[in-house]
Amino acid sequence: MLGNGRPFVLEILDPKKSYSVSEEKLKEMEKIINTNPLVNAIDLHYTDEKCFEVLKESETSKVKAYACVVVSEKEITQQDIDNLNSLREIKVRNFE
Repeated sequence: MLGNGRPFVLEILDPKKSYSVSEEKLKEMEKIINTNPLVNAIDLHYTDEKCFEVLKESETSKVKAYACVVVSEKEITQQDIDNLNSLREIKVRNFE
């Protein structure tokens, strides 16, 4: 990821109790999140409904495509490629 990453919103649906989290607690939550080497959170803060709506609208207008090169000691067959393509929204192409 380049730059500061992507914004995200955590929405709690039907909470059992309503309370506010202090700035100190948000900073503590950041530290806990950032102990995971695969995730980094910065500047956690409360937001409003408008911010949430903007993020939801942008998710449909932004399309991303990723590519990678895979090297295998085993010969990859067309059946292997077909099996991978059936797993999820990925397309595997053989560039021989």
